[in-house]
Amino acid sequence: MNSKEDQTSVQKKIIEKYKELVKQDNNEDEVYKWELVKEFQSRWDIDAEDFPAMIKSINFSNLMFHHSKKFMDISDNYSEDIRGMFKDLFNENKDLRERILSFQKRANELFAEYEPELKAQQDERAISTYLTFRYPEKYTFYKSSFYNKYTKLLGLQSHKTNEKFIHYLSLIDSFIEDYITKDKELLSISKSYLSSNCYDDSNYKILAQNILFRVLDNSDFTKKATDSNYWIFQGNPKAFDFEKGLKDDLIDNWTVTTHKDKIKNGDKVIIWITGKNSGCYALAEVTHDPMVIEESKDDHLWNKKSKESLKAGIKITHNLIEKPILEKNLIDLKEFSNLKVGNQGTNFTLKETEYLKFLELANSTGEKKYWMYAPGEGAKKWDQFYDEGYMGLGWIDLGDLEQYETKQDIADKLMELDGTGKKKYNDASANWDFKYTISIGDIIIAKKGTSDYLGYGVVESDYYYDEDRDTYKKCRKVSWKKKGVWKEPDEGPIVQKTLTDITKYPKYVEKLIKLIGIEEGDIPTKMELPLNTIIYGPPGTGKTYRLKNEFFEKFTDEQSTQTKEAFCENLIQDTSWWQIISIVMLDLKKAKVQEIFDHPLLQAKIRISENKTPKNTIWSWLQRHTKDDCPNVNFKKRDNPQFFEKDTQSTWTIDEEIAKAETPDFYEVLKEYQNFKPKTESKKRYVFTTFHQSFSYEDFIEGIKPKLMKSEENLESQDISYHIENGIFKNIVNKAINDPNKDYAIFIDEINRGNIANIFGELITLIEEDKRKECKNHISAILPYSKTEFWVPKNLYIIGTMNTADRSVEALDNALRRRFSFLEMNPEPSKLSQEEFACEGVNLEKLLSAINNRIEKLLDKDYCIGHSYFMNFNDRKNPLEDLKMIFSNRILPLLQEYFYGDWGKIMLVLGKGFIEKRVESVTFLATEDYDDFEDYDEKPVFNLVSSDTWTLETFKKIYE
Repeated sequence: MNSKEDQTSVQKKIIEKYKELVKQDNNEDEVYKWELVKEFQSRWDIDAEDFPAMIKSINFSNLMFHHSKKFMDISDNYSEDIRGMFKDLFNENKDLRERILSFQKRANELFAEYEPELKAQQDERAISTYLTFRYPEKYTFYKSSFYNKYTKLLGLQSHKTNEKFIHYLSLIDSFIEDYITKDKELLSISKSYLSSNCYDDSNYKILAQNILFRVLDNSDFTKKATDSNYWIFQGNPKAFDFEKGLKDDLIDNWTVTTHKDKIKNGDKVIIWITGKNSGCYALAEVTHDPMVIEESKDDHLWNKKSKESLKAGIKITHNLIEKPILEKNLIDLKEFSNLKVGNQGTNFTLKETEYLKFLELANSTGEKKYWMYAPGEGAKKWDQFYDEGYMGLGWIDLGDLEQYETKQDIADKLMELDGTGKKKYNDASANWDFKYTISIGDIIIAKKGTSDYLGYGVVESDYYYDEDRDTYKKCRKVSWKKKGVWKEPDEGPIVQKTLTDITKYPKYVEKLIKLIGIEEGDIPTKMELPLNTIIYGPPGTGKTYRLKNEFFEKFTDEQSTQTKEAFCENLIQDTSWWQIISIVMLDLKKAKVQEIFDHPLLQAKIRISENKTPKNTIWSWLQRHTKDDCPNVNFKKRDNPQFFEKDTQSTWTIDEEIAKAETPDFYEVLKEYQNFKPKTESKKRYVFTTFHQSFSYEDFIEGIKPKLMKSEENLESQDISYHIENGIFKNIVNKAINDPNKDYAIFIDEINRGNIANIFGELITLIEEDKRKECKNHISAILPYSKTEFWVPKNLYIIGTMNTADRSVEALDNALRRRFSFLEMNPEPSKLSQEEFACEGVNLEKLLSAINNRIEKLLDKDYCIGHSYFMNFNDRKNPLEDLKMIFSNRILPLLQEYFYGDWGKIMLVLGKGFIEKRVESVTFLATEDYDDFEDYDEKPVFNLVSSDTWTLETFKKIYE
């Protein structure tokens, strides 16, 4: 994905190009769109007596394919069907994607009857036209060609068919809010070509579409906007002080020795520093072609002045000096298998895929920051900022910060404006950080003077410049969470600067979190882990606890109202086709196949199944359970119960007396369905499982499972049938595919205990991030049992835990190692000294540290003991009994397992207070047949000391 700066640049260029085009022709060839929208409002009548005549009177012009318009010609034959389709499409209470798919599906069915050789062609373009004509304040015209061009320009992944229009609408909304509404010249121009015959387009939806259509249809524009080269600019830290150069924002050009004629303005660059810690230390963009530059502001950083004077201008877009992307961490990434670094030279070519991967890694290094902020002098703007949901910055004479390429440029301008010759580095830093360093999701803590905190909020937008404001025009949107006055408790002055990054002072931040009550729930919780992650560490470090208490909530929709669709899916989750058809007939009493098909319970079954021909399935089961004496069904093989009948008009009925006698449980399901009431509850978007040695592919993906059935001939006997059953992974994959706008997860505890090769089978490759659906190297597979195509969506996280003390770790599948990122969790004894965990009479931090130091010497750190064993005490003022239980039930059994019964080593860890050693003579029998019995006579015997004898002193001796 392109950076925000890249996207801003592209979208501003699009608008400028549009203004240029419209000034030439006053948009004469495009005004008809606004005219047709207004005309539609007077013609459309969903309840028209002559519906075919009404719909044929609507002029769709060239806004859809000519074949798409042909669908209206069949309205004479299917008037009520099509009327119902449009009613459903225009029902704003239903999910848009569901409406689109339903409209297309029904259109294809009708067209197949009318003209079987052709399709209805009711694609997203046609549907966007209908929706725009009906609700122009919400929708706009769509065409896949300029949608694809637009996403490419923005560096975004295009969505799949039937999800593109929905994605396009979200992009349009952002385009309008962030750019169109802020350009007064553009809005003035757009009004000039709209007459009284046009829809007023107050929300600028049609304008946004028209801008993209006209500009992106211009091949020269798109070629110039996308035609970038990618380069590695390499430097030697022995020759130049890159650390100071990047930290002080002094680097604005780079020496060019090769590719002099190819490096050009707009190219993308990674800054690679060689040496012991070689790696990527910044990303940049070329600002001017290579040219001779005799003097630069970073000349003093050279150990020996460079002889080369040909240099390309650059602007640092991602400064990674604090968190470089080191070469040693790139070894296992296939994108960098042929990376041209480390050789003699300054400039090397870079592949686009390599740059994009660096960009992805650079963006993933970001952390949430905490900022101290003064909302105006003396906090005079605080109430306004809080009420209007933004933060502003003064220095009005600086103007829009977009015009400054470096922090030094801002400092120079401030010094010029001040006129005193004083350097303005603090003020320059505040402006630079406000524009470039603050990120969406950062925490802003407002303050007044040097003693009062006023509240906090979460940053919700990038920087923008608001000309309509009298002052404080430099803005960012902020969701303010709390307002009040909190005094600085330590009587130390709060920092006086306007804007200060306080993240580097974690104890201070922690104090403010507690003082003000900053809630993590208010902070954006977007998952920052790779899609495939394993959390690993010794036992007791809180791996599973972290899953349940940190990650689960990221995949939970709190207090969401259950829809009827979701209710139906849960209700019939384990119900077979014939049972659902029977329940639907009990509800409808009398129906045609299409009405059965349209029933919510049947639609729910279709959504959660993989049946490609549901109507055929309905026909088949109706006939199999039809009464033998029904003259209108010729199906030979009938099943019990037989309670369906079909008349000469193909209308089906059900004999309820038979149903009550033989399937009374169907009425319970029907009653639950009919009594549905929306309820508010948490919705989980994850599943949790634990791998073990017998866990299989059939449990995880899919397999053939037995099912007991009553014999038709002898109801007292049972037959076994076999059916294909989805595994836990396939089920969560299907849910993620059907809900692409939300993240889903499968959590796998003890992932290393399973046989990965057997569990994942041939699908181990499909979970790789770049092999996911819609990714560049997407692949799918045909499942061996169901013979269906299977892939893994990019919104599904696979997160596992692994115990490093488990000996199966050593044999961990190499395929798993390559495809997962690893997040280590180590023991944290210091937590045990926190007030909520501390115990009287014993220092738990020192106790655990002493035990782990000895274990690490005797084994290694993977066998250390986690802090979580000591976090649950019933009585912290009198902790002896709790300590006895912890050591008896948890610590000692674990150490016995670690040391294979080597009691001497356990004594080295805990001391003699827990293990006693005895040497006693024993009378052996049959000594004449075993000559070596004397060797055992002096062998010591070890026993656990009774916990009844343990005191607090026993535990304190472990660390004193």
